[in-house]
Formats: sequence, C-alpha cells, structure tokens
Amino acid sequence: MKKVLAICFLLVSLFAACIPANSSSEFALTGNWTRHTLSSGWTGADGVDLATQAGVVYNTTAWEESNRVTVNDLAGTTVTAALVSGPEDAKFGDFNGDGLLDVVIASSGAGRIYIATQTSLGVYATSAIAASYGHGRWLQVAAVDWDSDGDTDVLGVGYSTGAVVAFFENTGAPSGWLYHKISDAGWGMTLQVADLNADGVKDVFITDRTKIGTSWALYGARWAEYSGALHQIGVAGSCPTCSPGDEMMGSITPAGFVECQSSAAKPNRVVRRTGSFATNTWTQEILPNPPFAHGHCQHVAEADMDLDGLPDVVVSTWEANTLPASSASGIYIIHNLGGGAWDFVDVSGGAGTKHDNSIEFDVDGDGDLDIVDSEQVENLGVFFLENPTL
Repeated sequence: MKKVLAICFLLVSLFAACIPANSSSEFALTGNWTRHTLSSGWTGADGVDLATQAGVVYNTTAWEESNRVTVNDLAGTTVTAALVSGPEDAKFGDFNGDGLLDVVIASSGAGRIYIATQTSLGVYATSAIAASYGHGRWLQVAAVDWDSDGDTDVLGVGYSTGAVVAFFENTGAPSGWLYHKISDAGWGMTLQVADLNADGVKDVFITDRTKIGTSWALYGARWAEYSGALHQIGVAGSCPTCSPGDEMMGSITPAGFVECQSSAAKPNRVVRRTGSFATNTWTQEILPNPPFAHGHCQHVAEADMDLDGLPDVVVSTWEANTLPASSASGIYIIHNLGGGAWDFVDVSGGAGTKHDNSIEFDVDGDGDLDIVDSEQVENLGVFFLENPTL
C-alpha cells in the first residue's frame, strides 16, 4: 500500500507587498482550478485518504451526517464500505495481510473504532474494535505497524470525557485487538506517524484543540515515542516563542511542522515551525493572511504546487457548520516566492462552507499536484481541484 500525502499550515496578517507580479509561477497557479467531483450523494463528507491497490488509486471518506463510509476510485466509482454512527475519519490499511485495502473508522457517534474488512474486491464486512469503547468519542485514526511486528495496528485520538491517544495492537484475531494508552487527550485534531527523531522507530505527532480533563487550557502540539516518552511542544516551556491556539491542526514537514491556529486570542493564522524533534527546539514563522475573504483555518498542507522547488502552503477552511454559505474562499494557497516573500491564490472561490484535510496528489497524471478534498455543509462531496500549472 502506498499513501500519497502532503501537509501544511497557515495564518496571521501581513501585507502582500513584496510580490513580483510578473512571477511565471504566479500566473500558472492563478489559472482556472477546475473542480471534478469524485464522490457525492450523501451529506457531511469529512476528510479524504488515498492509497493504492493493484495499481489503482482509491479514496475513502467518512460521511458524518449520513452515517456512512465510502471507498471510491479516482474515476468516480463509489461503494459503501461501512454504515456506522457519526463517522469522523476513515483511513486505509491492510489489517489481515491479504493484500486488500481495509478501512479503519473513527466513530464519535458510537464511541468506537471500526474495521471495514475488504473480503473481496469492493465488498466489506464491518466489526468494532471492542477495546475502543469507553475512551471518549473518536475523531482521528491512523493505520501503522506501531509495534514493528509485521502487521498493521491502529492509533486513535478523540474528545469528550475519557478521551485518549491510544494504540490498538493487532493480534491477528478479529476480536483480539489490545488497548494501550499513549496519553490523555482533549480534542484531538491531528494524528500523524513518522520517525520524528530519526532513531529508526516510529513516533506519532499530535495536536489537541482544547481541554485535558477538566482544564480548558490549550494543550497544543506534542509527539510521542513508541517507548511511551511524551514530548510537549510550546506549552510546557520547551519553546518560549511558540504558543498554541484553538482549532489547531498540524502537519509534519521536512523542516519541522506547520499548524493552524484559529481562536479568539489568535485569530486565523498559519505557523511554520522549523527545528528538531530530537532536541525539541523550535523557531517559528507566522505566515501572512490573504487580502481576500477566507474561512477559518481547518487544515494546511505543504507541497510544491507550482514546481519551482519551494514549498507552498495549501489551506482548507471552514466558515460555519450550517448554511447559509458565504462568498469567502474555501481553499487557497499561500504561494512561496522565496526569501520570506509570499503571495496568495484563491483556488476554490466561494464554493464550499466546511472543508477538511487536503491531499496534494497528481490525479490527472499531467505532472503537477492537484488538490483532493471534501466539503461537509454545501454537500459538494469529495472532489479534486485541477492544478493549471501543467
């Protein structure tokens, strides 16, 4: 299985002054970003995940209001993988080692994590991880061989009373998943696995939106090692210049990570942090906000969108949980001009009210990265925005 993911972060105000208006890459990015629907027909599309099976790229999406999880290919053919209460997140993984993509599902409605096992091509059977019940309401999941024993395990994070970051150990038996607590959680927004400190062992990067237990103190970003060691970033004094913000989602980058901060105290800003996970030392750059109307930062992804060798920042936003919609931009790019200069591209215009995570992937095979995303309120479903660079 191959996941193609890329990620970034945004926010704060500056001016768009030092922008060479005749930049060729600027002209490329400001062309028409055509929207192509990949899956629709249900309500509450809540996130995307891509993986490859037998040379075909698939996406899975949780439809929160329709209590449904689907799998679609990039030609638009969609099948239902599971019917569960209030699914918040869905990720691919091969949990029984048969070479077929299964789906792990975070359900806030049922307070459980489910596995939709692909029994034959496009056919799924759903079962709950029994050990996941009683640990709050699940929001994010990840499929990874966390204990390095050769099979695919599950990581999860949630919110509400009893919420935790947890590792569910795959024992090979459908009902035999074992629960291991990694840490408490407030309102988990990010769960991303990588070898962060380059010691050859996987770690997990976490961001938390709100309270831990009864405290509403912002818990911010942190990362955990498989050994159980937990490293706070920015909150516990390890980064005096870094301050957490509400509604934060984060993404690992080659130089560190990026994050959204969108609270009353820190309205709508994107922060790039460079430094070292190994020493847990960081510096930060607050990126400028675009001059046009835009929603609140929901997710950011770092990728070279104009093929100039510089990482740009793709921002997905939300404006409201309900209609009516506004004309604010739902997805935009903070375009890296180099030397600390940035300009902005309104990719989606006013279409869409609540977007989720984006994945930057060359859907049409023309050599540049398109934007795969979902929209939850105006029922735009799952789609990709075609990059006009090539």
